[in-house]
Amino acid sequence: MTAAGPLSPLTLEQYRAKLEARGLVLDPASHERHLLGNVVAPSTPAEREAPAVTDTIQGRPGALPVLYLSLDVLQGLDVYTTARNLARGSEELNPLVRPVAGNPWAMTAVKSVSTAASIYVAERLWRKHRVAAVALTVASNVLIGAVVAQNATDPAR
Repeated sequence: MTAAGPLSPLTLEQYRAKLEARGLVLDPASHERHLLGNVVAPSTPAEREAPAVTDTIQGRPGALPVLYLSLDVLQGLDVYTTARNLARGSEELNPLVRPVAGNPWAMTAVKSVSTAASIYVAERLWRKHRVAAVALTVASNVLIGAVVAQNATDPAR
């Protein structure tokens, strides 16, 4: 059996081995609980010192990955609505994006880097400032959502 890379899907045996290495055991009584990531409580003092596993995605609240996805979708909508408005005679108001606004591929690259940077910063914050990580991601979504809403109501349409 080969070791799975960080993005490789794990087999059930690999998943169990990872949990057991952390002192956690899958609850064999419920397949649904396994799929959700529930585990049986550790029974020895050494196992109790292991980090807790919760019903979340890698310890993050379930909303955080959804916020990451929505940020990505909103950035895509921003590229689309900006390109549409530029084709209709509007001009890009953001001075940081203005140089690449006429090229959808370059704009997509800038937006992709921006999204990746936001997610990276949120993940770094998550380690010690969990509320700030969620707040940053929510604020990013609200900001880009407002830009998309503004683009959708552009008067040059």
